[in-house]
Amino acid sequence: MSESSVQPAAVFIPASRMFGLTQALLWAAASVVMAGLSFLVYSNLQWDASAGGNRLVQYSIALLASPLPLSALLCLATVFKWLSLAVWPQRIGLLFAPDRIAVTLALFRRCELDAKRLRIRYPFDFDEAAAAQMMEAQLPFEMQRSTLLPEMRHPDYKGRLKIDLLRFTKEEEPDLARRLGELFLFWHPLTPQELEEEEEDEEDRPQRRPWER
Repeated sequence: MSESSVQPAAVFIPASRMFGLTQALLWAAASVVMAGLSFLVYSNLQWDASAGGNRLVQYSIALLASPLPLSALLCLATVFKWLSLAVWPQRIGLLFAPDRIAVTLALFRRCELDAKRLRIRYPFDFDEAAAAQMMEAQLPFEMQRSTLLPEMRHPDYKGRLKIDLLRFTKEEEPDLARRLGELFLFWHPLTPQELEEEEEDEEDRPQRRPWER
């Protein structure tokens, strides 16, 4: 973590309310389908004594079909969860500040994380064995920083901050990397390898004539 006195400005990335509404509609459709199948099965069962020896069959069918209404209820609960993302009265999204990260995602997640315990890893931070399996690790350091979001891990955050950022904001990764670039550089300063690469780039860059400057 950088100890520089010059701190970058905080950046707020809003969550997509339209995405929440779309997901709520999709889960609502799934809930209606499950409820319809449940009604179709249970409305045709015969529970009266006239069924005779078939009552055992009816109970067996009812037991086997029990996942249908349960699935309908689970889908309905998910509908309200996604709908909360669309109608939440406060602003929803992720606030990145030099000293903290505030996550407000309605009923999905609400927490505040101290940046001191945030661990950031770009592909070039992984060991050679792990990096060999990552195509992104072959990119120049500068390109990794400018187009990729690093892995962000915090002991108090259940889940993956990077995945939630991409999932709920629906923004492109290069755009997010650009907007949060100064903060990532503040939390994860240039490594010796990056500084060496910058020096090599400066040496390979053609010298301009005075009138071309």
